[in-house]
Amino acid sequence: MALPALVHWRAQLYCDTPSYSAAADNTPVLVCYKPAYTDVQTGAQLDVLELGAFVHPTRQFAPSLRGLAGLAGIPFPEDGPAQAALLKHIACMLLEQAVSLKDADDILCYLHATGWNWAPLLCDMRGIDVARRKPRLHPEKLLMGAVSNLQRWQFAERGDPQPNAPLNATHVAARLDEMVSHTTASPEKRQSQYTFAADVAKTWQHADGESVSVALLEAPTGTGKTLGYLAAAVEAAQSLDEQVWVSTYTKNLQRQIEQTLTRLPVKVDYAIRKGRENYLCLLKFEETAQKGTDMLPAFVARWLQETRHGDVLSGDFPRWLPPLLQTMPIGSFTDKQGECLFTACPHYRKCFIEKSIQQAREADVIVANHALTIYAGRSALRTSPNALPRFAVFDEAHHLFDAADQAFAIFLSGRELRELAGWLGHSSQDGIMGRVEKYGIHISGNLLGEYVGAVAHAASELPQDGWLKRLQTGQTLTVGERFLQALLGYAKSMTTEAHGPHAVEAPLPADAQTTRAIAEMAEWLMGLNKALAKLVDYLQACCEELDEDAADIAQRLTGICRAIETRMETQLRPWQGLLTSAGDSEQFVDWVEMVPGQHGLFDVGMKRHWVNPMVPFSGGIMARMSGVAMTSASLRASDDENGWEMAKKLCGIDADMHSEIASFPQVLDYGKQAVAFVVTDVDWRNAHALSTAMGRLFKASHGGALGLFTSIKRLKDSYQPIRNALQKDGVDLFAQHIDPLDNGSLVEMFSADENSCLLGTDAMRQGVDVPGRSLRLVVYDKVPRAVPSLLFMARVKAFGNAYRQDVTRRALRQAFGRLVRHQSDRGVFVILDGRTNSAELMGIPQGVRIERVTLGQAEERIKNFL
Repeated sequence: MALPALVHWRAQLYCDTPSYSAAADNTPVLVCYKPAYTDVQTGAQLDVLELGAFVHPTRQFAPSLRGLAGLAGIPFPEDGPAQAALLKHIACMLLEQAVSLKDADDILCYLHATGWNWAPLLCDMRGIDVARRKPRLHPEKLLMGAVSNLQRWQFAERGDPQPNAPLNATHVAARLDEMVSHTTASPEKRQSQYTFAADVAKTWQHADGESVSVALLEAPTGTGKTLGYLAAAVEAAQSLDEQVWVSTYTKNLQRQIEQTLTRLPVKVDYAIRKGRENYLCLLKFEETAQKGTDMLPAFVARWLQETRHGDVLSGDFPRWLPPLLQTMPIGSFTDKQGECLFTACPHYRKCFIEKSIQQAREADVIVANHALTIYAGRSALRTSPNALPRFAVFDEAHHLFDAADQAFAIFLSGRELRELAGWLGHSSQDGIMGRVEKYGIHISGNLLGEYVGAVAHAASELPQDGWLKRLQTGQTLTVGERFLQALLGYAKSMTTEAHGPHAVEAPLPADAQTTRAIAEMAEWLMGLNKALAKLVDYLQACCEELDEDAADIAQRLTGICRAIETRMETQLRPWQGLLTSAGDSEQFVDWVEMVPGQHGLFDVGMKRHWVNPMVPFSGGIMARMSGVAMTSASLRASDDENGWEMAKKLCGIDADMHSEIASFPQVLDYGKQAVAFVVTDVDWRNAHALSTAMGRLFKASHGGALGLFTSIKRLKDSYQPIRNALQKDGVDLFAQHIDPLDNGSLVEMFSADENSCLLGTDAMRQGVDVPGRSLRLVVYDKVPRAVPSLLFMARVKAFGNAYRQDVTRRALRQAFGRLVRHQSDRGVFVILDGRTNSAELMGIPQGVRIERVTLGQAEERIKNFL
């Protein structure tokens, strides 16, 4: 098999063999990003992106021809034929590199068996006789070779602090001097950056261990806060011999902080902490590999040969690959809540998650995200409160409220209960009871079967296969299904739009019939908790009696006990609390939620959120620290002084905490670098008018535009008309909820092409970091006002009407913050909502000129400004 002559690029076929006739035959064709070529009528599509992911599995590049050009270090041409030639040239380069790969033959044989289009060519080039190997192909053995080569981690502990010297402001400034001169091309001493670093250090300098000292530091974009707090953190870690936690909002921001740490002139002993769900679970990988029916495990095995951290969701694995292969989601290989077997897992000593935990135990600086920091803090409170860090920096602190809201929320739904049934199940070794029976055969005595049977009996009352259909027909079988059916009936009784596109909320406490079903469910859950607790006690007692020859079995049973206890602590007991006290406390908002899907009902369940989630965060976690610095470019939703009062509430600052507030001067010249328009003659509720307006504005800026929608439906309705308008000018349009890629990959593609455009919803408002001209226009369909949900209205009641304004202003400020991030940036911010009032526009930073204009005027001003 030779590399095909045909290249399909931008809706055209290119051929480098003049005598070839493009008449339909089965000639393979080279493509880039296969989902875009559904109209190709030739033979097999050879996607060069897939080949790039196989040859360079840990190299990060955007899933586009521009991304491939960057991977190959080749300038990107502007005309179509040259781009088609480039695609073939890169394919040839990658094939040459593939020939010299080590330990790839077994993986390629597996891929050949699963039908990967590139496999026959690669096997031929490497001289692999697939026919001879085929009878001996064992999928598990082919893929688990990558796991066998992983290094085992070592146990680590950090000793008691041994301070070298007091934390000195002069030393922090000297540390910052060193960092700035080493990491900045044109070092410039900014006094505000040094003041910021000193303020961070001050929160730790006077820590007395009796109460927490908190600093709220609002540092606008351009202050240099990352180097500022890292200088203070590194100096504190080395002077005071204390671990310092740096917590930020997203994993992408974690990656940026890590990149800064690697460039520092001094070696910093740091660790990156993320949640378990980010890492490849080796046991799940093994169990999937045994089935041998999907090609994604082979790409994961190839990635395992080169990855450093094993972070498969937010690290160096190509996130865009699974949808490209149209295979299982990569999340199938990660640990979910309560699934880990700990020491019971045969791969425990090679586990990437445990390795990251061990590394963090002896690190000076730990870089985490808010969700993980809160989870780690709650875990420490259950096990050893002294394990909480004394010193912490919370970057992007304006997101702490939302992170705590999610961390402390409880959701008991049909899908959650069905997942619990799978986890408990003993009919498969994947279930925890199956693993108990597997290792329990080494235990003497006859009580194990009784205890496992009690758990199995309780589990039989969980929703069974087909539960969703039975809920709607009334043919429920179990306690769990009767409970869900009662919730569904109650939710429907509280709305006139039971079949609409939006989730339906019904407040708790409920009517008498639903209350009885909740009580029955609470009684069942109490029985399950008791059965699991008795099983754990029995297993632990048996482990103590096992002799030294059975140490391995004892270790595995201990790991199973820990897994059960973790599940009970993090899920089952909170559910019990929700069921027994639903609607009884003013601290919580409890409700029933019915969630629609594309083809009817998707889920139904009970939810509980804290009215103020900073109460458990502040009282349970932050109050046990000594010094905390909270910083962000937008701690306040507006620049007026009244914003500080709300900022303190949303950051969990109690009246008895010692807190300092500082606001640093604006570095960017918004008056020259940015302008904002409110368009007065577009009806955003009209899909045609909205898409036409957004398309015209995108063309006025010649791309580099981010369109933000407050509704997924409006985004989907607008996508095709905007795409049609831009295609005439050769401008690519990417879209969340349309393109089968994760948000990070979409942003990478958008960032790589400074003339492309991107459509998205709230996730794009909060998570886009695109430098330079690749983002020069942001267009909002309308002002992102909060939906008056039960939870939102409870918070308005608790915090006052200022909270309502704060939410809207903060959303606008975050969206605007994507636009101008450096002194060389220029950007335009547009709202297609003539109803936007002056109070809402206070979310846009001071200095930005705001004008109310027609659509035609906005087009002209964008052309002139950019």
